[in-house]
Amino acid sequence: MVSDVLGAFLEENPTIARNIVDKALTASRAREAAKRAREAVQRKGVLEGCSLPGKLADCESRTPAECELFIVEGQSAGGSAKQGRNSKFQAILPIRGKLLNVEKARDEKVFENKEIQSLIAAIGCGIGEDNFNEEKLRYHRIVIMTDADVDGSHISTLLLTFFFRQMKKLIEKGYVYLAKPPLYKVTKKKNERYIDSDEQLDRYLVELGCEDLEVTRISTGEILSLEEIRKITRFVAKATQITQGLHRHGVDPDYYLTLEKDGRFPAKLVTIHENDGTLTEKYVYDLEDERAVIEEAELRLPPIEMPPVPEGEEPPPKPLHPAIDIIPLYESRSCEELGAAMREAGYDPKTVSSGTEALFTFKETGKDLAPVNEAKSMKDLFEAIKLNGREGLKIQRYKGLGEMNPEQLRDTTMDPAKRKMIRVSMEDAIQAERMFTLLMGDDVEPRREYIERHAAGVKDLDI
Repeated sequence: MVSDVLGAFLEENPTIARNIVDKALTASRAREAAKRAREAVQRKGVLEGCSLPGKLADCESRTPAECELFIVEGQSAGGSAKQGRNSKFQAILPIRGKLLNVEKARDEKVFENKEIQSLIAAIGCGIGEDNFNEEKLRYHRIVIMTDADVDGSHISTLLLTFFFRQMKKLIEKGYVYLAKPPLYKVTKKKNERYIDSDEQLDRYLVELGCEDLEVTRISTGEILSLEEIRKITRFVAKATQITQGLHRHGVDPDYYLTLEKDGRFPAKLVTIHENDGTLTEKYVYDLEDERAVIEEAELRLPPIEMPPVPEGEEPPPKPLHPAIDIIPLYESRSCEELGAAMREAGYDPKTVSSGTEALFTFKETGKDLAPVNEAKSMKDLFEAIKLNGREGLKIQRYKGLGEMNPEQLRDTTMDPAKRKMIRVSMEDAIQAERMFTLLMGDDVEPRREYIERHAAGVKDLDI
C-alpha cells in the first residue's frame, strides 16, 4: 500500500522526487568517499619501514607494553618533549594547531586530514570497530600532553572526540591518558615547587601566610588553627565561584546574598520592561512566586493579541508576555549548600565576601609591637593571608609546555617516578555518547542550554 501511494505521489511531484534522489546520491557518494579515505589511511598505516609519519620521534623499544606515545601540541613543545624524553620507551608525536572536530566533519574529510593520518599511522592498531587490532597497537600508553590552559583543554577534548569516535576500544581498554603539567613554578630562596592549579597555589600561599600570623575570631576570642583557616578559605573559594556565575547574569552578588529566606535563595530573576521604559527586577524563590509576579505585571502591561481559535479546538497555552524575561539562577542551590555549611561552622553566610564590622584580627607572631590588623569579611582575611604568603616568593606561570626547558618538562610531566597522569575511562557508554554529541555536535540549542545550566561551575573562562 505504501509503495503504491508513494510511487503515485513521486510521479505527480517530480521536483520533490528529484530532490530525494539527489539527496540519496549525495549520501551514497559521501559513504563511498569515506570508505576510500579510510582504506587509504589503513594502507598507509601498515607498519613497515617508512610508513610511520616523519614528525614522529619513535622510541627504541619494540615492546608495546613498555612503550608510551606523547601527543603534544606545537613544534615548540614537541622540541622540548623530544629532548626531555627517555628515548628508550617514550615516543613523541607533535600535532599542529587544533585537531579537526570529527563530530561535525564528514568521514572523508576526517581521513584526509594530515594530523589524523599521522595519529592513525603512529598508533598502528587500525580504526573503527571492525578494523581494530590490539596486537598491532604500538604503545600501551597514549598520552595527550597539552598546555595547562583553556586552549590546551580544547585540544585535549578534540583528541578525545577522535579516539571516542574512531578508536573507542583504546579508551575501553585503558590505553589513553591525560598528562598533568604544572601551571606554576614557585621559588622560595633556593627551594622550588611546582603547582598544578590556582586552587593549589591558593592553598600553598595560605599555608605559608599562616606560618607567622596569629588570627583571632573577634566574636569568640578564639585563635584560629590552620585547619579552621583552611575551612574559611574553602568557603571563600566556593563563594567566588558562585559570584562569577551571578555576575554573568548581571546580578549583584552582595545584594543577592542578602536575599536569603529560611535558608533559601531566589531561583529566578524576573525582569519586566515597563510601559514607561524602565526596568523592574523581581527575585522569585519558587514557581508560585513566579506566577504571582507575572500575573501582577500582566495587569499593567498591554495585553497580548492572540489569534482566533477555530470552533471546537482547544486554545493554545498562553505565551509569556514579550515584555517579561525570566533568568534562571542556577547558583541558588550552590548558595544554599554554602550557607548551610557556613551556619554549621558557626558563621553568617552574609559575611563571606563583605561586612560592616570587623570579624577577625591578625598580627605577625614573634613581634611584641606588631600592628594588629582587622578583616571585615572572610574574603578580606583570605586575601591578607595570601598577600603575607607571597612575601619572598617568585611565582612563574607556565602559559605553555614550550616555556619549560627539557629538564623541567621531564621532571614534572614525563618522568614516571614524578609525573601525574589521568587514565581516561568510560564508565557509562550511553552517557559518554550523549555528552560527545551534545558538546561537540552540530545542534547548538541543547549545548547552549547545557552551558547556561552549568555556568556557575565554570572555573576557567577563555574570553
